[in-house]
Amino acid sequence: MMDEFRRMVQKGELSGYTYDLLVKLKENKDKEQQLKHVRNIFGFVMLAIYFLALYYIYHHLLGSYTNLQQLTDLFANTFVVIGLFGIAVGSVAWKILNDKHDDADDDYNTLRAEMIDRSEELWGSELQGDHRTKVCRKLQKDYDINLFHK
Repeated sequence: MMDEFRRMVQKGELSGYTYDLLVKLKENKDKEQQLKHVRNIFGFVMLAIYFLALYYIYHHLLGSYTNLQQLTDLFANTFVVIGLFGIAVGSVAWKILNDKHDDADDDYNTLRAEMIDRSEELWGSELQGDHRTKVCRKLQKDYDINLFHK
């Protein structure tokens, strides 16, 4: 797809700077989508682990405890301590993934907004305006990148 835009640069229908911005925009979109995918899968896995841990603690451990002393013995169980530590580490990892996704999404949206704001500078004449429409439609169709509106 970017080969088509490269041909437009060679024909003079698209400036090299605009092409570079389009490539960077596509890279930012791909990075954002990849991080979103990883974050969502990791989030579902962590959610499943949370429910399994709650089920295990409630049905296998808490059901047999009747007083506070026995409940404190719960934390003497190595499996429980390791499990809680794993859940804590997984939660921190999910938060880091979420922050990375948010940063990538901000980078993508900032560049997209900049390209929309600078459309006169990037596309120039009415002749290139026709090429702008062609490029924007292609980006919208193939990559779900909207350069028509913010």
